[in-house]
Amino acid sequence: MKERASQTLEWVTEQNWLLDIALDKLSLGRAWLKECQKLKIKNKKDNEKNKKALAEAKKRLEGAVAGLREAGTQDHLPRGLFARAELYREMGDIAKARGDAAEAREIAERGGMGLWMVDVLLEEGRIYSAMGENGKARECGEECKALIERTGYHRRDSEAEELNKR
Repeated sequence: MKERASQTLEWVTEQNWLLDIALDKLSLGRAWLKECQKLKIKNKKDNEKNKKALAEAKKRLEGAVAGLREAGTQDHLPRGLFARAELYREMGDIAKARGDAAEAREIAERGGMGLWMVDVLLEEGRIYSAMGENGKARECGEECKALIERTGYHRRDSEAEELNKR
């Protein structure tokens, strides 16, 4: 995935296609974040590979969010904010994770974006879980399940269920 996104990033950068550049950076950042999470699970310790993956993920995701802002597409910005919130949560920077989730919530509420609100509730629940506030995490999970029923966004059923188990 990283190779493909790197190649397309080269192509779209030559064309100065702002949205495509930002989305490719988002893909790269998410790929680096997933690598970091795999290393963490596999090795159960912080090592040099993990640090490199985190640094790459941070660089790419911060660039993606900045690029999405520059491209001026509010409908894509929450995707970048969610990925960056996940990164910050992984890094233990809960304040920044909460800030990104709050911004995504504001965009979703203002735009009447029900599917993004499902994702907001999932991320907020994960943040509460990382903070040890399991009751609030479950509340987010329950609200999320109700919103999934209203919107028909059943793609997120398993994530909402997982949140309720925490």
